[in-house]
Amino acid sequence: MKKTLLTVTALVLMSTQVMASSTESMDKTYMRSAANYTVQTGTATLLSDVTSTRSSAYQQGYDILNNLHGKSSAELRPILKISSRDLDAKSIMVEDKEVTVKEFAKQQNVIEYQALVKVKYHYRIHDSNN
Repeated sequence: MKKTLLTVTALVLMSTQVMASSTESMDKTYMRSAANYTVQTGTATLLSDVTSTRSSAYQQGYDILNNLHGKSSAELRPILKISSRDLDAKSIMVEDKEVTVKEFAKQQNVIEYQALVKVKYHYRIHDSNN
């Protein structure tokens, strides 16, 4: 019984060391490959339809915001119009979003409203210099 317990304990200790060194080497590999990327930032302004009330323009703006929530990088790329050949396709992250409403008139006494959704984002591109 003591032999079995001693053997199990030794195996657990050796396994822990092997797993720790494997994790360390994976982290170093990831860091080394991450060094081959550069982070880019950008902003995009998404527009709602034109409407006759300020409140409906805000609602459309919030609908646009809600539509961005949970989107993958592949889905965000065309919405934000990110065009980079060296883009890390899974790295697009939205940092901040803001809704404002623009008031304008094309005719006298006819005021119209449009939501402007400003989106700040970042993504990684492969650094071809490395």
